[in-house]
This record gives sequence, structure tokens and C-alpha cells, in this order.
Amino acid sequence: MLSEFRKRKLNRLLVVNDSRGKGFIEKADYELIFERLAKNMEWAPGTEAHDMMHAAVLQGWEGLVLMADANKDGRVTYEEFLQATEAIIGQKELFDQFVMGQVEMGLIQADKNRDGQITITEFIAYLTSYNITADEATLAFYHLDRNGDGFLTRDEMMQNAVDFFTSDDPAAPGNWLVGPV
Repeated sequence: MLSEFRKRKLNRLLVVNDSRGKGFIEKADYELIFERLAKNMEWAPGTEAHDMMHAAVLQGWEGLVLMADANKDGRVTYEEFLQATEAIIGQKELFDQFVMGQVEMGLIQADKNRDGQITITEFIAYLTSYNITADEATLAFYHLDRNGDGFLTRDEMMQNAVDFFTSDDPAAPGNWLVGPV
């Protein structure tokens, strides 16, 4: 059973993906997020990066619908999202495939210069695509940067994601994965 604290974190995740503020997630939300990502990350239409990332975002949407859209109405509500996430967390293989796979894709999307580490500038550009303010993204970056070196690495972000989804510790750095809870 998910604690109230983890439910708050998951609600925050749903809110930042609900780019149109309707209280649920639809494909149009993912399309809007992609438009913001493309602009912020400078993926010009027609380029390989633009097309590849658009396909990845849509694949993320399709995975979410498959996992969470219990009534098959083409939208994911908070309740559906909570139920699906709780089920996924309890199955390591599914968690690794779906959740950690999404984190991996986020790292690829955020690493604008492809050097294997996310700078604060890249992180802000990435998170502001998700209805997160630059101030919230900046604060989140400093919490997520576990070793304080000014970069977010794959290892840090994978641990942060595990914390976000599984930890009930209010001080866990991963709680800041999508800004303040």
C-alpha cells in the first residue's frame, strides 16, 4: 500500500504531466510536452533528433496508456495512475522496464550536448517543459546532485528515481525528481 507521502509524490508527477491542467493525462498532454521539449532542447522539425525524440515521447504515452488506462477511455486519471504505479513498483522487472526506461529516456532528452551528464542549464530546459518553473527546477537540481559536483549523472538519476517511487523518507534527494512535493 502506498503511503500518503508517496501518493503526494505521484500526484506531483501526474500534475507535471497534465500539461493542459485538466486533472488527467491524455495524448495531447504528451504532444504539448514534446513541443516544449523540442523548443527548449532545440530539436528542429525534420531532424533526426526531433523525429527520434517525438517517437520516444509517444512511446512513453503508449506505455502509460497500456499500463494505467484501466477503463480504456484514452486518458489516465489520478486514481488509475496510482493503482498502476503501485502495481508496477511491486514487480521489479516491470518497474525496471517501464519506470527506469522512462528515466533513461529523460536522461537522453535532457543531455543536450550528449556528454553523459546533465548541467543545471540542461536540467532547467528539460523540466520547464513539464510545467515546472525555473526556480523549482533549480532547487530540485541541487537536491538531486548527490555528490555536489554540479552535474547529474545516470547513476545519480537512477537512484533518485528509485527514491522517488519507493522511499517514504522525506529527506531522500530523489523526492525532488519533478520539483517540490
